[in-house]
Amino acid sequence: MSSTSRLLGLLLLVTVAVSIGPPLIGIGSFHAADMMGTMPPWSEQTPYDFRPDNSHVSDTVNAVVPMRASFRDRVHEGDLPLWDPLRGAGEPLAVLPNVGTFSPLTLPYLLAPLWLAPMLTKVIEFVVAAAGTFLLVRRWGLSRPAALVGALAFVNSAFLVVWTNWPQSHVGALVPFVFWAVERAVTSRRHVDVWPLAPIVAVMWLEGFPAVTAYTLVTAGVFALVRVLRERGVTVAAVTRLAALAGAVALSLGLAAIQLLPFLRFLQGLGLDYRQGVAGRPLPWHQLSTVAVPDVLGNPVERVYFAPTNYVEGQSWVGVVVLVLLVVLVVGRRRIDLPPGVLAFLGSAGAVGVLLVYFDTPLLAAWGELPLVGPNFIGRFRAVLGLLAAAGAAAGYAVLVETEVEDGQWRRTALGLGVLAVGLAGLGWVAASEAATAGRLVYAAMQAAVPVAVGIVGLLLVAARLTERSVHPALLLGVGVVGLAAVPSLGLVAVRLGIPSDRVVAAVRTSQFGLVVAAVGVAAVVLFARRLRDGGPRALVAIGLPVLLAVEAIAFAHPWWARTPNDQFYPPTATHDFLAANLGADRFAAAGSTLYSGTNSVYGFRSVTAHAFQPPTYREYLRAIEPDAFSRSTTFPFLSALDATATSPLLDRAAARYWAAGPLDPLHGTTSVVVAGEEPLVLEPGVAVTAPLPAGPLRGVTVTMQGADGLAGLPAIVAEVVDADGAVLADGATRLHWWVRPGPVPVAIAELEVPAESTLRIRLDGAERGRVRLASDGDLVAYARTVAGDDGLRLVHTEEAVLYERTASLPRIRWAGRARVVGDPTTRLAALAEGVEDDVVLLSDGVEDAAPSSARVRVLEDSGDVIAVEVDAEGEGHVVVADGLQAGWHATLDGTAVPVVAADHAFGAVRVPTGQHVVRLEYDPEG
Repeated sequence: MSSTSRLLGLLLLVTVAVSIGPPLIGIGSFHAADMMGTMPPWSEQTPYDFRPDNSHVSDTVNAVVPMRASFRDRVHEGDLPLWDPLRGAGEPLAVLPNVGTFSPLTLPYLLAPLWLAPMLTKVIEFVVAAAGTFLLVRRWGLSRPAALVGALAFVNSAFLVVWTNWPQSHVGALVPFVFWAVERAVTSRRHVDVWPLAPIVAVMWLEGFPAVTAYTLVTAGVFALVRVLRERGVTVAAVTRLAALAGAVALSLGLAAIQLLPFLRFLQGLGLDYRQGVAGRPLPWHQLSTVAVPDVLGNPVERVYFAPTNYVEGQSWVGVVVLVLLVVLVVGRRRIDLPPGVLAFLGSAGAVGVLLVYFDTPLLAAWGELPLVGPNFIGRFRAVLGLLAAAGAAAGYAVLVETEVEDGQWRRTALGLGVLAVGLAGLGWVAASEAATAGRLVYAAMQAAVPVAVGIVGLLLVAARLTERSVHPALLLGVGVVGLAAVPSLGLVAVRLGIPSDRVVAAVRTSQFGLVVAAVGVAAVVLFARRLRDGGPRALVAIGLPVLLAVEAIAFAHPWWARTPNDQFYPPTATHDFLAANLGADRFAAAGSTLYSGTNSVYGFRSVTAHAFQPPTYREYLRAIEPDAFSRSTTFPFLSALDATATSPLLDRAAARYWAAGPLDPLHGTTSVVVAGEEPLVLEPGVAVTAPLPAGPLRGVTVTMQGADGLAGLPAIVAEVVDADGAVLADGATRLHWWVRPGPVPVAIAELEVPAESTLRIRLDGAERGRVRLASDGDLVAYARTVAGDDGLRLVHTEEAVLYERTASLPRIRWAGRARVVGDPTTRLAALAEGVEDDVVLLSDGVEDAAPSSARVRVLEDSGDVIAVEVDAEGEGHVVVADGLQAGWHATLDGTAVPVVAADHAFGAVRVPTGQHVVRLEYDPEG
């Protein structure tokens, strides 16, 4: 391997290592689990000013990793889990490819500690993406350095960066291998060389994001057609080879059929009407401005984002260096010997791809009608566009570095680069207009500092190569110094123009990492300029441009990727300990983000809600509990903290034994004002304020915070019940955070009977400094008192989160001695919401049982895929299981097959005759 290849290989490794950071050596987890530190109960353990690295990747926290954790735990117990009983009403697990459970890329989730698995999986993804790009470019006859530049460009492209820790980036990493396999099949004379395509595509299917696989196969199909026809013409051999490639794709379906067939059956049972036409909606065209300046429209990690689309779905970065190399390729394409049709394909596929993704055209409308891809967002075609750009950059690098300069080439290249500069300037103007409208013009300008500096240095290197003149290191250093000085200078100008200083400081802070990386990169280029003088401009460009690409890539990826301290990776809390000891096989329901539904899979609890594709009947059931349950997300329902929600009879039938609320959610019960007033009363560390407390039952108190100043540490408002002798009978605490606004602050207190002549004492605890202003009547702190109401709730836990036992909740597996048939879904849900007798089950159809009967029910097995129940019934009735058993579940009664009937709208039941019987339910889906 040449010295250039060795240096570029080292540069690729360094880029990966610096981008990932400390998790690469086991310091922290390469995952955003720290975002739970803003949600109860975990928030009660984090400091006042805590901010997570990246809360914009919540799907990976509440869905991807928890589902993989469920799969891992069951496999380690010796079970292959087809069904996950922990999430909502339950959902298919190993039978579906949703999170890549059977993909070799996710093996670390089975073999390594859970906190380490995301990093190891990303490293494998890097290796796969880089290897595939390298092999593809080499297959086209380009050099190892060019192939390494292509690999460097692709592994850092937008799709692979922003979708990290989702299955999507794994599918994207395999895209180059598909094109490599096609190219190998086209150029080989042996039919056996077609078949590597099959396992590659099979792994893509098993990664669980079929839209990107479909996009890749459509594009690769066009590529195969172009290459076969150019290589072999319209011949029998060409038709045979194309048929063999189609056969390999068909074989991939067979290899992945263990999950694809159940997946297709599962899709038939989902209500996905809301996704129809998604493919026909392009990204706004000005999202292309992020192709060179990734955060020119903001970055939600920095709480600054003003683009019209989701950052993950809209980010389009490839980098200034890649764009420059693409221009070089367009200008000098005839000077490079690529296989017939490759350059034409790269150019035409790239242009059509950009047209599809960013512009609303009849072509996009037609694309949206294609099977499989129609319900999936066209923006995810960026996975393929990233490869096309990277492959083109590799070819451009070969043109620039590995061919001799022709007369007039620099003029043509300068013209091409001028057109690129005008295009980027136009996009920059549009982005600046968006930023100005959002009041973030200074921020956007600062984000452009690194790409502009990289672009100027890159252009100097290209000019040196094309004019065959050396570049003096002082010139490069000067550009770097000017670039580094631009950001603070812009900040000073902004302050002088009257822009709030906090915004300016934030913008400067967000640019610091990129500036440091850019400084190191410029220093590296300067070092090469001094050491490679003997090699001339060719040697300088061969290393300098990839270094600049690495600078851009690190500055883009490193701030986006979250890194969670090990002790913040799904940490257990006192609330989890309570549920582990008391919840059993039933569920909890939660208000808002309390206990962050979905993460419960990591802890082994069942939850009423989860981030998942809900079956239609369960979606309707959740909407009957909370009409706005899906207002935040079409796949992730949230419940409000209203009394009506917490006490809903529908939750009773969903086996919601506990209701979890955040410390700042209103207390459930009967509330009355004891002391009223608006006068400010200052609460500081070591200072307590008091008020009389009426005798009688107590569930908690609510004070009114008027403001807070200078708080730090772990500040909490503590309420203590003090008797006449000064003894503390009970207390409760509510943590304060930077996001807590002035207003009511509830403090839950373990339920007690307050004796006469008791006092309420309020103090500020855990604050390193600062103070809190509370409302008062001038002398006494103003507060309202809450006592238990006649609502079926009993406060049982107050530490970190507030847990109420729902005393009317029914067991998840129960006997119903009476049955009523209510065929109309709306009527049925209305009846369930109003409340139905505990021993009654509502059936969608079937046999009614008017006469009540009783039975003894003993659960023999409840292992996930199997539920076995022993019944001793005094009359006919139903064994009801409050799980989503309506698809894929089969039942036997004493070994004889019996139907599973729809029960209570969303659940399942089995009819049982009088006597002793064993009911066995097993998940065995079609396919």
